[in-house]
Amino acid sequence: MPQSVVTDGDKAMHKAIKTVMSNSVHRLCCWHLERNIQTNIQDGNFTRALCSSMLTYMTAEDFGLKWKNMIVKFRLNNNEWVNALYSKRKLWA
Repeated sequence: MPQSVVTDGDKAMHKAIKTVMSNSVHRLCCWHLERNIQTNIQDGNFTRALCSSMLTYMTAEDFGLKWKNMIVKFRLNNNEWVNALYSKRKLWA
């Protein structure tokens, strides 16, 4: 069994990984995340800011603070897609 599986975050794939490869860690693919950000937000500055955050080593607490600052800066507080994306952050670790 693989120690880690990288996907685009598809719900069915997530469920299958938990069921079939329960000891594997499910991680989200940065390339897919970037494409999804571009599709759903369509703000190149936000895309760059989030991708930079994803690719920079930081503690979970630091990421949470950086995330909150980005959400305020880009006025995405009430964006359902962004809120759903943040709820998946544990898959990134």
